[in-house]
Amino acid sequence: MKLNHILFAIYVIVFPFYFFERGNPQIADIFGVIIIILNIKDIFLQIRSSNFTKLLFLFIAYTLIVNAVWMAIIGEIKLIKSSFYYVYSFFMMLSFYVNIKDKKFLNTLVYALSISLMIQLLLWPFIKNQGVRTMMFFKNPNQLSFWAFSMLIISYMVQRLSSTKTYFLYLTLLLSTFFVFISASKSGIAASVIFWIFFLIKTRKQVIVFAGISVIGISFLLATNKIDFSNINFVNNVVDRVSEKKVSGIEDLNDRGYDRITNFPQYLFVGAGEGKYDRFNYRIELHSTLFNIFFSYGTVGLLLFGFALYEIIKKSPTSSKVLLGVLILYTLAHMTLRSPLFWISLLLIYNLKESTNSNTALENE
Repeated sequence: MKLNHILFAIYVIVFPFYFFERGNPQIADIFGVIIIILNIKDIFLQIRSSNFTKLLFLFIAYTLIVNAVWMAIIGEIKLIKSSFYYVYSFFMMLSFYVNIKDKKFLNTLVYALSISLMIQLLLWPFIKNQGVRTMMFFKNPNQLSFWAFSMLIISYMVQRLSSTKTYFLYLTLLLSTFFVFISASKSGIAASVIFWIFFLIKTRKQVIVFAGISVIGISFLLATNKIDFSNINFVNNVVDRVSEKKVSGIEDLNDRGYDRITNFPQYLFVGAGEGKYDRFNYRIELHSTLFNIFFSYGTVGLLLFGFALYEIIKKSPTSSKVLLGVLILYTLAHMTLRSPLFWISLLLIYNLKESTNSNTALENE
C-alpha cells in the first residue's frame, strides 16, 4: 500500500477528533500537511488541469489580496488566517485529485470512511449527555453535522468510483445520516433527507423495495406499540430541535449575521475581508458560505467562486446538479469554506461529470 493511501486513511479516521480550540488546526491536519508535501509537485500541475481548478485558484488568490490589503489598513494580522486555510484546503483537494484515478486508493478510502464512522458509533454511548444537540469530539454540534454530511456525500461518490462491496455504501450512508440527526442540525437534516430521496430514486429497484419493507415494518411496530420512539433520547432531541418555537425569520437571519450585508453595502464590490468582526459590531462570522463570500470578498469573489460552481454543472449529468444543489443548500446556513471536506466534496461532484463524459459514468443518466 502506498504511503499516500495510508496517510489519507489516517487523515479520514482521526478527522472527527478535535483536541484544540475551534478555529485552530487539529490532529488530522498534521497528516494533511504531510500529504500536501508529498504531492506538492503534482498539486501545482493539477491547478491548470481544468477551468474548475483554475477558477478556484483565482478565487483563493483574490482572497489573499483582499485580506492582505485589509490587514495592512487595520493592522490585524489574523485577517490573513482564513486565506491560509483556503490554500490548505485547496491543496488537499488537489492531492485528492492526484490519486482519484487509482482504484486501490479509492478502495482504501472506502475502508477508512467505514472505520471512521464505526469508531464514532462505538464511542457514542460513552459520550456524556451533551444536551439537545450532540457534538461528539467536535467543539460544537454544527461541526459534527458538517463532518457527517460531508461523509454522506464523499462516501456516496467514492464508493461509486471504487470496486468495494455495496454493503459498505449502505453502512457509511446510514451511519453518516445518524450523526447528522444526533447533531440536530436543521439544515443538515433537510439536506440529508433530500439526498436520500435522490439516492433511492437513482439506485436499484431492490433498494427501494428494501426501504419500503423497512417503512412498513417500522409502521407495524409503531401501530402495535412494540417500539416507543419517545423513549429514545436522540429522537426526542431531533424532534425538539426541528419543532422548537425559537424566534425565526428576519431576526433569526440577523442572529447569523446576514444583516451586515444590508448595513454595510459599501463593501459588497471588492469585499470587507474576513475577520475582525467587531468592525461591524459583531462577535461572529456570517454563518453562510456563499453570503460570507459575498460580504468578505465582494461581487468579484462571489463571481469567481460562482463560475467555479458553474463548471461543475455545465454539461453535467443530473446527478451532479442534484448533489451540488444539496451541498449548497446545506452551506447556506453554515460557513464550510475552511474545511478540506467541503472542497473534496466539490471535486468529487465535478468528477462525476468528467466520468460521465469519458463513458465511465458512475450511474446511467
